[in-house]
Amino acid sequence: MADMEQVNIRIPAGQKATVMRLARLLRENPTAVHRLSRFLDEQSDPDLGGLLERRIDRLEAQVEALIRQTGGEDLSIPEAPGRNAVTRPVWTAGAGRTRRLTVEGEAELARLIDEGWGDSRIARHLGVTPYSVASRRKNTTR
Repeated sequence: MADMEQVNIRIPAGQKATVMRLARLLRENPTAVHRLSRFLDEQSDPDLGGLLERRIDRLEAQVEALIRQTGGEDLSIPEAPGRNAVTRPVWTAGAGRTRRLTVEGEAELARLIDEGWGDSRIARHLGVTPYSVASRRKNTTR
């Protein structure tokens, strides 16, 4: 259960039941805070441009926090190809049924296996099938 705090506030007469419902909702449904926060932002600042920018910033912060909590891979949006784009190593060659890992791909596969990544995650990262990863993993652990 999330950490709880007690807050004493003054509210208009007759609104106690509504505030109690709101408090219960926030205790029982942690995701409700995001909807409530969005509603309050819309009520207090009708400037849609600023609202959307703040919402995007908040979502990005939430995604980064989830990535840190789960130890997931970096989900940042890659830079579009151009002058300053970082080129990704070529891990596969060929297409379709003839697709094979390159020497760099084999090295990356070994590194990710050593780091403890799962077959599906490695497959997505390298652009191959989970079966190919499982097969290579089996051959390397013999």
